[in-house]
Amino acid sequence: MQNRRDELGVTQKMVADMVGIAQGTYSNIEKGKKAPSVKLAKKLADILGVTWTAFYE
Repeated sequence: MQNRRDELGVTQKMVADMVGIAQGTYSNIEKGKKAPSVKLAKKLADILGVTWTAFYE
């Protein structure tokens, strides 16, 4: 996800703010340390332009 986020030119904080979570929480999701809820994965996928299942691979 970091590569895609970098391509879009947005920071972790920007993405986190868009979905209403803490930057640290988003960082853990991006690093694979925490799995997002399906609802959150779908929101993140819409922002990043990826499939929501990508967060579970």
